[in-house]
Amino acid sequence: MPLRLALRLAPLFVAAALSPLLAAPAPLPPPGSLAVAPSPLVDAPALDDLLTLPGERVNVRYPPGALDRAARVQLRLEAFHKLWEGFVPKPLAWSAALLSREQWQSAGLGPYGSVVRPGPGEFLLPSEGDAGTVAFVRALTGGTVPDPGVDPMLGTREEAGSLIVSDLLLELEAARDFVALAPLTGDVPWASGVLLQLVLRYTWDRLEPTQTLLYVALFDAIAAVNGGPRARRLADYGDGLPFEVELWYQAQFVRGADAIWVAEGQRGVARRLGHWISAHKPVRRSDLEKKYPALATWERASFVP
Repeated sequence: MPLRLALRLAPLFVAAALSPLLAAPAPLPPPGSLAVAPSPLVDAPALDDLLTLPGERVNVRYPPGALDRAARVQLRLEAFHKLWEGFVPKPLAWSAALLSREQWQSAGLGPYGSVVRPGPGEFLLPSEGDAGTVAFVRALTGGTVPDPGVDPMLGTREEAGSLIVSDLLLELEAARDFVALAPLTGDVPWASGVLLQLVLRYTWDRLEPTQTLLYVALFDAIAAVNGGPRARRLADYGDGLPFEVELWYQAQFVRGADAIWVAEGQRGVARRLGHWISAHKPVRRSDLEKKYPALATWERASFVP
């Protein structure tokens, strides 16, 4: 990995070691006070002309000129893999491919800037930011494009910022793959959604603690474009929702997961995840609501009856 890249990325993961494990968890700020979706499974495009960046746990394929981007994606996925592998009964088997806009469009994969999972453990994502990924992110968030904080090696800061959203969608898809393999699920769809977001919250706190509020702000912005809190019913959540609607629900589940996070903290959540996975049965909604009374407040604040 280039030394300059390693130096820039090191704080992302070194911060995890400095995270105050024993500090009392504080709840997230309310929606809108800060400051995208499951992808349909598709046939993977032909990747014969891509280069390969081999990794300890995750290989990443990329087009010429995208090595820096490939190394960033690999570093993120390998860190997630290492953190999660102790929770699952069999090894995670992940690979990623970065595609140029031309490759993406020729494969008919939808908006360039999103993330596609063609099969378990397989992730397709853009190899670069461009004017199109910026437009995609602006439409998704109502105009918000996060600032990457540094001038990128290639392209503009806006183009680099649009890839932050793509990488957040990658994290969401990786978490979906993890909970499916574990398995970690609820006895009703929304409970599964909250558990999915709890996995992400635990991961952010361990690996990207300085990014948590940015990620929550992005989810809030996506939700605001689609009606904000109380725009839909909790009972209507399920499989097969449109891209933006699914992301709206995920934005609400962020706050549901927070109700558990505040009660348990990082170590408590790790123990709970391990217990729920080893139990080999769905987590019951009634048990969650009994153990975490704040979920009732969250349901009233986030959904219409």
